[in-house]
Amino acid sequence: MKHCWPVKCGCGQTINLEAAGTARFPSVHCPKCGNTIVPVGDELVHKRVFNRGYMELQDGDFTLAIVFAAMAVESYVAFLYLKWKRIDFDLSTGNQASETEEELWGEDLRKWNSVGARFDKVCDFLTGQTFDSFLSSNVAVLQKYPDLKAAASAKQWFQDELFKKRNRVVHRGVIDYQQQEAAACVELARTLLEVFEQMDKVRYAKLMARLQQTA
Repeated sequence: MKHCWPVKCGCGQTINLEAAGTARFPSVHCPKCGNTIVPVGDELVHKRVFNRGYMELQDGDFTLAIVFAAMAVESYVAFLYLKWKRIDFDLSTGNQASETEEELWGEDLRKWNSVGARFDKVCDFLTGQTFDSFLSSNVAVLQKYPDLKAAASAKQWFQDELFKKRNRVVHRGVIDYQQQEAAACVELARTLLEVFEQMDKVRYAKLMARLQQTA
């Protein structure tokens, strides 16, 4: 899969970097000021998928933008679950996880065959809370999406606003989404990525506290 990543130089010039597969984005020289731009932290799949969705939005392929936006969130949720499973395994055994262990953890994700189930399971694994409970204290997200306050479940609201649209593409062949819907979905995906990044930080803080207690 080809990837695009829009980066902004200090002079204000925006440059679209391109890469394919797992290849790193190359360093480039700004055509406006000549500064060298060296991309960092571009190796995570969910970032590449999200950026691809963002570029599809800019290029006017609104349906693909929605598909990639949802894929980016699902990719990151899976990444965090497997990442912390590996860390826990390493700390408890002193060994790296084998391919067999990795497959078993992947089976967990496949068993949770709805987005909502994965959100709850992974959130509980990282923070000890359900997704709705964790999000209920996120003032920034609640202010950004006022409808969330009236929703019976934040988890279900995100499913309806983002993932149901993706499912209509995949399962029902609905491919005539427009710019406003796609832009909203890309922003929803960005918000969810930020929320799960916060969960990752909670898990990290718990690990650091535990290690300090045993030091």
